[in-house]
Amino acid sequence: MKQTRVSKTMWFNGVALILAVLIPVLEGQGFTGVLPDGSEQIVLGIVAGVNLILRYFFTDTALRSS
Repeated sequence: MKQTRVSKTMWFNGVALILAVLIPVLEGQGFTGVLPDGSEQIVLGIVAGVNLILRYFFTDTALRSS
C-alpha cells in the first residue's frame, strides 16, 4: 500500500479541504475574495477533474480487484 505522504491525490485533496474551510473564515473577517458569485460549481468541477486525472494517470492500483 502506498504511503499517504507520497500520494499526490491525498495532497491535492488536503489542500482543497484547507482552502474550502479557510475561504469562508476569511470572508467572515472581511476578505472580499476574487471569486465571482456562482463559481462554486466550477471549482468543484475542477477539483473532481484533477482527482480523476491523478487517479487515472498516477496510480498503479486497480480500481477494483477481481
